[in-house]
Amino acid sequence: MKVSFKERVASLFNPHSGKNTPRYGFGKIVADILSGPRYSYSTSTLEELRLAARQICIKQPEIVNITGGDGTQSLYLTALIKEYESKGQPLPKFMVTPGGTRNVLALNLGITNMSGWDYVHRIQHKVERGLPLDTVQLNPLKINGSYGFMYGAGLVAQGVELYYAGAPYQCEDAVRDYGFAEALNAEKLPCRFSCRADKAERYGGWCPKCGKKLRRRLGDRRALEVAAEVFWDELKSKLLFRKSRELITKPVYAEISLTGHEEPFAPFLTHTGIFCSTLEYMGRGFRAMPDARKEPNNFMLRTINLSFWGLARNLPFLWSGLPLPTKQCFDAVVPALTIKYKSPTVRQIDGDLNKDDPSQVDRLEAGPLLTFVVG
Repeated sequence: MKVSFKERVASLFNPHSGKNTPRYGFGKIVADILSGPRYSYSTSTLEELRLAARQICIKQPEIVNITGGDGTQSLYLTALIKEYESKGQPLPKFMVTPGGTRNVLALNLGITNMSGWDYVHRIQHKVERGLPLDTVQLNPLKINGSYGFMYGAGLVAQGVELYYAGAPYQCEDAVRDYGFAEALNAEKLPCRFSCRADKAERYGGWCPKCGKKLRRRLGDRRALEVAAEVFWDELKSKLLFRKSRELITKPVYAEISLTGHEEPFAPFLTHTGIFCSTLEYMGRGFRAMPDARKEPNNFMLRTINLSFWGLARNLPFLWSGLPLPTKQCFDAVVPALTIKYKSPTVRQIDGDLNKDDPSQVDRLEAGPLLTFVVG
């Protein structure tokens, strides 16, 4: 019996992904296009995700589509890989449909070269007609038993924390995409109310003008605000001859043990940044990890001990992926490593901070080779 294309693709999505972007609700639309009702899973809790992963493993679809941002994708991949491995089943092919605040994995797979709609309809067309799919193979990182693609402590974690902590809030109306006809027929213009984080708490999280939900304003504008705040703090410290607040360069102290390499570090050396990744690009053309995909079943480690002004001087090299002309940087391509921190440390994994679960010891290794459908 011929299997319907909607039974060959299972869709997983987080209904809350992309709340701070115009892509909010995209996951449900994609699932309706690619999958039948029995193969579409909306998960809001870890228990729902666990049950969905079990059902997908039982039904054995050819492709599993995940709609969401980097954090959603790593969480869903972890649940699926663990479920398939526990049952001894071969992993399916994966689709990654960008639908979150950050979509770095989709960027590295080349999916963001086309619109989300074009990508989904292209896959639908090929699966429906039995045409060969374009695929890319990529290892995730296995971090203490969970899976992701980007790991960072120090500079990256502090930058992500600053990005979210001081983000202003705006009415959810402001992130909607209004069609031309809808805009013409609207009785009034969309609400554009915004306020600081402390005022959002005072309003109870609701817009005082229209009564709709207030949401954090994230994205490129917020990233530029963070960059300006850090630069101004460092510049003031130079002009006033005082120590800066080190908003993104507070040191972390760690001992790193590398598999297959001579030990390069004495115990608890000072680092302003520790990065591990199987992805080259960190967003906006920033090729910070140029050797991340150099060898299969390996990943790239980069550690730096640079001040803000040292980072500024080396920014062209960090951006382009060229070797850094400084001895305050160490790069390696390894299959596994262990990081021991001097004290419990907050890390970021795929853009999500582990503030509630700081770690003192992290074991990282290359995860199973995954096949991603890219066109």
